[in-house]
Formats: sequence, C-alpha cells, structure tokens
Amino acid sequence: MFRIVLYILAICLYSININYAKKITGKTYLTNQLAKGILNKTKKPYSNIFTRLKNYTLKSIYKTKLLSYVNDLNNINLGNDKNEFYLITLPLCEKFNPFVGTFCHNNIQYSDKASLPIFIYDILLNKHIEVPWNFVI
Repeated sequence: MFRIVLYILAICLYSININYAKKITGKTYLTNQLAKGILNKTKKPYSNIFTRLKNYTLKSIYKTKLLSYVNDLNNINLGNDKNEFYLITLPLCEKFNPFVGTFCHNNIQYSDKASLPIFIYDILLNKHIEVPWNFVI
C-alpha cells in the first residue's frame, strides 16, 4: 500500500513538472528534456556553504600572496637604493563609487592625500630630498 501511494505521488510530481515546463517553454513532452534544463537554472550557482567558504579562502590566500609579493619587491628596492616602491590600491568599482547626485559619481577621483607606508618618510629625510615632494601613484 505504501509503495502505491509513493508511486502515485511520484507520478503527480512528474506530471506537475511537465506541465510547468510546458507553461514556461510552450513545448510538448518530446522536448521536455530542454525544459528541464530551464527548471534547474533557478538554483543559485554558489548557494552551497562549502563553495562559498572555498571561494572566500582562495581570495584571502591570493590577497595574502599579493601583499607578501609587494612587500618583497619593496624590500629588494630598498636594498638596491632605488626610489621605486609599489603600493596596493583599491580598484575603481561600484563599491567605491560616490553616491548618485554628487558631482563625482562615475568619475575617477583625484586627491592630494594618500596613505603611504611609514618607511617613505625615513627615506625622504635620509636622502635629503627637497620639500615639494611629488608622488606618482
């Protein structure tokens, strides 16, 4: 008896799936396999918690490697007495775009203030570089 009820429920669910696919695509049962592809696309591609955790971990590892690479290059340049230093900057993207309605929305921002590493001040004082300092960032 239990098998019969499960069998009837499975048939009902399958027929509902076919009818729903017909409403979406307007096609018959013969092309239902294509419609099933449309029905399965309603899931989010990164809804799995393990996938999110993996992506977050990979991004943080990449950022850490990038930071250590930039620090290594700056240390090599300090050892070779070069006045060349690398900085990591924020990208110009939608997150850092000013509010709509301001004059600077969707425009590149220029400023006279920047956050530089602390060792640059020591280099400027030790090399006795003249006061109007210009930095290309």
